[in-house]
Amino acid sequence: MKRTSYITLILVTVFLLNSCKKTAVIKPTVASLNIVNATIDAPNLALNFSPTGFLYAQNQTFIPDGSNLELGVTSGVNVVNLISSVDTTHTMYHGTLNLASGNVYSLYVAGQAPNYQTVFMQDNIPIYPDSSAGVRFINLSPDSPPLHISLQGSSGDVFSALAYKNITAFEKYTATSNIVNNGGYNFNVTDASGNVLTTFNWVPMVFNKSNTLVIAGSYTNGSISVFQVNNFH
Repeated sequence: MKRTSYITLILVTVFLLNSCKKTAVIKPTVASLNIVNATIDAPNLALNFSPTGFLYAQNQTFIPDGSNLELGVTSGVNVVNLISSVDTTHTMYHGTLNLASGNVYSLYVAGQAPNYQTVFMQDNIPIYPDSSAGVRFINLSPDSPPLHISLQGSSGDVFSALAYKNITAFEKYTATSNIVNNGGYNFNVTDASGNVLTTFNWVPMVFNKSNTLVIAGSYTNGSISVFQVNNFH
């Protein structure tokens, strides 16, 4: 009996050790998906992950114009549906996104009815020390020429000739306070002739680390604007 009990104890111990090893190597099964509404004419985008579509009235998740929604999504193949509040009877975007575990993605929606367009990308968000923060720009003004971004008080462009649907790399700036950095940084968005189309005051937050500044609106109608998306890492 003692020998049998001893063998049983060994087998149970080996089983528990193997179980612990298997648990330790489990990989995350969630990806981060940031959906950004940069459309000209859609006050709200309704979101759903159903492969068969959905009705606007049944939706509980909305993304207002000039804002974003960051989600934790099960990795793998995801079917994403978006309906614009401009036309609630048709799906404006139906796409299949293959999201890898632990990765960060962005889906930008731009344009206006009936010509909505999207930009989908995997993000590589840099990690900065507490005294710094990063900023990048994306041009989502569908009728704009290549745009230039300059920093007030400095000569030259920070980013030059940024075409529609293009995005810059992150630029590193000092962020010396967890509230503000001397009132922040004022960026001018201009055309090739130097005409200032809009100005945006970016206040880097120490623990926000990185932000994407989205250029939206219509160049032709003089409604260019900028809004901020937080890229938390």
